[in-house]
Amino acid sequence: MTSHCSCHTPSFQAKPQHLFEMFLFINPLDTQCLQLEKELLQFIQESSQQVYFRLIAFMDYPLFHQSLNRQTNHSLKEANALFQSIYKLCLGYKAALCQGQKRGRLFLMTMQKVFNEDHHPFSYETMADCATLCGLDVDMWEEDYHSGKAKSDFQEDIHLVKQMNITSYPSLVVYDNLNYRYGVKLQGSFTSNDLEELIEQMMPQSDTLRLYCPNQKTSANKEVSKIPPHHSLTSTSLLRHS
Repeated sequence: MTSHCSCHTPSFQAKPQHLFEMFLFINPLDTQCLQLEKELLQFIQESSQQVYFRLIAFMDYPLFHQSLNRQTNHSLKEANALFQSIYKLCLGYKAALCQGQKRGRLFLMTMQKVFNEDHHPFSYETMADCATLCGLDVDMWEEDYHSGKAKSDFQEDIHLVKQMNITSYPSLVVYDNLNYRYGVKLQGSFTSNDLEELIEQMMPQSDTLRLYCPNQKTSANKEVSKIPPHHSLTSTSLLRHS
């Protein structure tokens, strides 16, 4: 008796898995940035998408002077002191990252709370106290802080800032591994719901950003633009939230 049943399992093609890469560029002494970090973490926690992300604390001279022009007048001495404080916070964050991405992120957000929300004046000693509070090996943190590696890592971030044409903070850059036509740069404030809508519109089947018009400001005071592809997607230095 001849069987008509096939012994071969029907073939099918698995649906490609989206992988989103996000870069959030922040000034550690800007009061708005901490809230947006929380919004980003909330989005990642609630999203069904696979997301890798980096929080990049930075400041360069052009952007620093641009930000000063939006504030009250500062003397040259005060401006220099403020720039040095931001720079030291960035180095402290890079040093903390040497002990793990999650600890580094906790250290950054703890410093932001202490120096921004609680209005403590900046000092190296207070920064070291934050390292202790976050459970870092303080001796190791201090060694990494004063090493050339922290400064080198900071310069790599500045290179990334220029590569992605970051001209203001906070700025969020998003890439989709299944859509290399462009990345999306979001400048200004956002919510976790905004990010969910943006991700949906970045799917390959969509050629346009319906709600986020490129290079135009939205009602939520956001500016969105398309930027060239970036090829570091899924690099081992990225952090997946868990």
